[in-house]
Amino acid sequence: MRDFRQWTLLGFFFTYLVQFSFYHTVRSAQKLRWRERQAAELLALTREQELAILKAQLNPHFLFNTLNGISAMVTRDPEEARRMIARLADLLRYATDSSHLCSAGLGDLEKRLDPRRFLRVHRSAIVAVNAITHLESDGEGGYVATLKNGAQVRVSRSRTDQIRHLIV
Repeated sequence: MRDFRQWTLLGFFFTYLVQFSFYHTVRSAQKLRWRERQAAELLALTREQELAILKAQLNPHFLFNTLNGISAMVTRDPEEARRMIARLADLLRYATDSSHLCSAGLGDLEKRLDPRRFLRVHRSAIVAVNAITHLESDGEGGYVATLKNGAQVRVSRSRTDQIRHLIV
């Protein structure tokens, strides 16, 4: 009788062990499928957001104005029109790039920009040369550049002479 109880108890234990293993195997498979569905949904949402961002960046009004400006330049100054087309192509390439963050430092960005058109005025700022209206002292030995839109940008002392030369 004692032998029978031990075998019965051992049978129940093995039955429980098999059921436990089966349950957790099925549960793990369900969790894995759920995670895969979540990842697919997240990827789809990410793509939708990227498309929305791209649509916002490529504002048709901006594009039409730019193309009209280039059209007006073609007969007047063909070389400048070519440069404008190249810059528009660069802008569109940037806007359609999959990464919307610029991880490059200002030094790298400065090297990629045309030095006749853009100038690093401070360690934290690059401005379009034609946007600078005037340069004035800040009263503390430094200088501030005022831009066409009214914004003011601090200018490093080492760049002051270069800016004076360009805006005169």
